[in-house]
Amino acid sequence: MRPYQVATAAAFALLAAVAMIDSRAGALVDRTGTQPGGIGAGFYPFWSAAIVFLWKEIDRQVSVTGGVRRVEDDESDAYFATRPREAQIGAWASPQSSVLSDRRELEERVGDVSARFRDAPIPRPPHWGGYRLTPDAVEFWQGRPFRLHDRFLYTRDGDDRTGWRVERLSP
Repeated sequence: MRPYQVATAAAFALLAAVAMIDSRAGALVDRTGTQPGGIGAGFYPFWSAAIVFLWKEIDRQVSVTGGVRRVEDDESDAYFATRPREAQIGAWASPQSSVLSDRRELEERVGDVSARFRDAPIPRPPHWGGYRLTPDAVEFWQGRPFRLHDRFLYTRDGDDRTGWRVERLSP
C-alpha cells in the first residue's frame, strides 16, 4: 500500500498469487512489513479483502470476501522454500513498488543478492510473508443468456448444519 493511499483512503488493488487453498481458506503470499509494495505495509493488523476467480471461457466466477490476517512465520518460511531460486533472489533484490532510477539498478541488486547467497540456501527475507483470507461470503456466478445470470451467495451463519446461509441473488 502506498503512503498516499493510507492518507487519503484511496482504493488499492493488487494481483497476488494464491499459494494454497485449504480448509482454512486461501493464503495470499506477498511482501509484508513496511515496504510500499507490501499488501498490508504494516499499517493494519486486520482488514477485509476480496479474491475473484474468473473462468471466462466457461462463463463462471467465484468471489470470496473476508478478513485477512498475516500467516505465521513457519508457514511463510515453508512456502518461500518452494519458490524457484530466481524468485527467492528477486524477493531480496526488489524493494517492491519503490521507485527505481532505471532497470540497471534492479539488475545490480539481483547480482548483489546472487553473490551474497551464491552457494547457500536462500532464507525468507524478513519483509516477505503471507496473508490468509478467511471467507465471510462466497458468491458463485454463472453467466446465462440475456444477462439472466445465476448467482448464489453463501454468507457465514449460525446454522449448525453447514455454518452458511445460501441465497439466490438477482442477476
